Amino acid sequence: MSFFDEVDEPPSQPPPTETRGRRPSARGGAAGHGGPPTDQQAIQRRRLVAVGGIIVVIILLALLIHSCDVSAQKSALQTYAQQVNNTIGSSSSLGSQLFADMSGKHKGCSGAQSLYQCVTGLETSAQSQYDSVLHLSVPGSMHQAQADLVTTMKMRRDGLQKIAGSVEQAFTASTAPSAVQQIAAGMSYLYGSDVLYKGYALPEIVAALHAGGVAVGGSGVSVNGSQFVTDLTWLNADSIASQLGVALPGVPKPTAPTITVVAVGTNTMVPGVTNHVAASPPPTFTLTLTNAGRAAVFDVACTITVHNAVSGGQNVGGSGSVSELTPGQTATCPVTLNTSPATHLYDVTATVTVGANLLKSSNEETFPVQFLAPGQAG
Repeated sequence: MSFFDEVDEPPSQPPPTETRGRRPSARGGAAGHGGPPTDQQAIQRRRLVAVGGIIVVIILLALLIHSCDVSAQKSALQTYAQQVNNTIGSSSSLGSQLFADMSGKHKGCSGAQSLYQCVTGLETSAQSQYDSVLHLSVPGSMHQAQADLVTTMKMRRDGLQKIAGSVEQAFTASTAPSAVQQIAAGMSYLYGSDVLYKGYALPEIVAALHAGGVAVGGSGVSVNGSQFVTDLTWLNADSIASQLGVALPGVPKPTAPTITVVAVGTNTMVPGVTNHVAASPPPTFTLTLTNAGRAAVFDVACTITVHNAVSGGQNVGGSGSVSELTPGQTATCPVTLNTSPATHLYDVTATVTVGANLLKSSNEETFPVQFLAPGQAG
């Protein structure tokens, strides 16, 4: 073996291991050492702030929209209630005019043809009111009230239509009974409209206003509780005939009450004898009336006329009334002169009148009166 074969080879060494440096942590320094934040953390924080701001803006917008919606609803309720208030007021005034026309208080509406024209004019106004109600802007909570209001105004229009279609026939003897019954039917429509409005529509309007946070009455929204028919005697055919001054078969005709006493204070006026009355202040003559007839009388008119007495271009006299006198009933009717008469001797007439047209009836009594200056009285 050669020399070189005997020599041991040096032991083999493992290849040197390459030492790699550590990568810096993505989170910065060691935990708990408070190293500076990285860009990723700042981005996340900015995102959270932005999201919070958006949420706040959304909440504020929602509150603002809700507030505007509530305000708009309140405004709509107030507007609707005010329109209803005005319409019912105008409608009720038609009722006052109707009953004044039919009881002969308006001279331009007396007689068959004139009264027909007057009632027809009221019917036209009722139609206009009905049409205006149909076109109201109705808040959602008022739908039931609106439905009842529409029916109310329709009943008023229809009631006036029935009355207008029968008033002329009421003044003819042969058609008077059926015509007066039709007028009474028309009156029932008008009264039914009052029941519907005051019993249903009006409470529904008030409830909706309260639910919407709208105050009612006082400094709040006004609601109109007036009604069309204020005197229930207009529902009775006999009373209607009496007011119109037409006769119905088998119904006693109303006659003017008897004047039993005319007095100024405790001083009773005596016909055919000079009566002494202080001229100033304008005296009040009190008429005592008795219904000696077989029928009730309504709207008894009492007047005092001082004949040939004129003061400052004004005729001297006065008027009063009694709403109703049943058979056998007695009542007083005070009448104050419209001005003081001159100190002179005059004839004074007291008159009572009931009815109209063919049923018109009156009684009167005349007596001489010496009007005295204040120093002379007593």
